Amino acid sequence: MAKYGPASAFILVAGRNMTPHSFTMEETHEQALEQTNSLGDSWEESLPVGIARTMFNLQGGLYDDSTLGPDETFKVGTSPLTPASTVKLLAVGIEAATPGKRCRTYNGTYASTYVRISARDALTKAHALHTITGAALDAVVLHGHGTAETAASGNTEGADSVNNGSSSAGGGTADLHVTALTLGGYTDVTIKVRDSSDDITYGDFATFANVTAAGANERVTVAGTVEQHAAVSWLFNGAGSGQSINFFVALSRG
Repeated sequence: MAKYGPASAFILVAGRNMTPHSFTMEETHEQALEQTNSLGDSWEESLPVGIARTMFNLQGGLYDDSTLGPDETFKVGTSPLTPASTVKLLAVGIEAATPGKRCRTYNGTYASTYVRISARDALTKAHALHTITGAALDAVVLHGHGTAETAASGNTEGADSVNNGSSSAGGGTADLHVTALTLGGYTDVTIKVRDSSDDITYGDFATFANVTAAGANERVTVAGTVEQHAAVSWLFNGAGSGQSINFFVALSRG
């Protein structure tokens, strides 16, 4: 049975990497219950109503007002005292953000309770509570955000592709988070999910909107068959030099 430690955990929020800003991450899945005992009953009774929800609690991270940091992510407008409440993509994992590892992805109404904590003889901390309304998708990492891609074009086909063991007929949902980007004169970057039956010949399965800045994030859902092997490709469009991109892609099969 595999064991996992803090070095393997990650959480991405709307194209922003919140992992370095968190000391503890709690992922809670909860089933709503309705109390069903009536007059005359001496013990409380409850039944599930068939509605689930997920909450994330990021505790004790250091306060950080940097670009794409937690303060920018969780505030509204110019006020860090007003928590954000809008639709955002999230990707959460405890097995490391490397190809083939499992994770969960979310896209629902996102509300954060954002707390800044100051104390004598201590650095200022930040605490965020996230409530998601929407389904949790079990996904697999196709490309992790930890390693920068510096080639003008490339793919993960072959050695770095992910083998599902068989094809699946229920379509797929792909999530993208771009945590860092240097265009170096290029116009933008095209990122795709590609699939193959034999890990040799690949075709495009899902194409994200062209990326022009860090913090870009998108979900693409495609119907039909997803072949056994899945990979990603990237292409810097135009001309330039010194390019670099850190991006995360996960795929959930239907």
